[in-house]
Amino acid sequence: MQYTLIDNTEELYDFCQQASIKPAIAVDTEFVRTRTLYPRLGLIQIYDGASLGLIDPLNIDDFSALVALLADTNVVNVMHSCSEDLETFWHSLSVVPAPVFDTQFAACLLNMGATLGYAHLIEQMLGLKLDKGESRTDWIARPLTEQQCQYAANDVLYLFQVYPKLHQQIVELDRLEWVYQEIQQLALKKT
Repeated sequence: MQYTLIDNTEELYDFCQQASIKPAIAVDTEFVRTRTLYPRLGLIQIYDGASLGLIDPLNIDDFSALVALLADTNVVNVMHSCSEDLETFWHSLSVVPAPVFDTQFAACLLNMGATLGYAHLIEQMLGLKLDKGESRTDWIARPLTEQQCQYAANDVLYLFQVYPKLHQQIVELDRLEWVYQEIQQLALKKT
């Protein structure tokens, strides 16, 4: 899957405008949390089913388009194990994405495992083994390597693919409201 590295306000605005007409976007963050009280945002990944953007927050000074997208109640933010992502967005951009469909929590409700990791979820649902070798990399250092960018892109590419399946199963069990309520409570705690 091709991705676009977005490192200026104009590109970010254009990308967010395009994504804002989609019903759902897959969202992830990469950050560094060593020797800091709060995570330092290093990269934001978003995939809307058509375009995959790797947003470099170190080079952008106006995040208003991204904040509007993440807070757009007509666009579901699909995340996996979103607790740290919510905290990162809150402390870095003063926004808590909403609504959020957390695939880890949905998988728990579907008896797939209480704390199912992203790689295991993708392996279970899509039969793909993901390389998680870049998970502990320095996401603040520049330039990002191709391996880092591909790793980051895969985090939202496959997340977007499992979302419809998980969403359908949750709806069939009449538990969709549970997913949204749980994440709302988590978001309140993070803020």
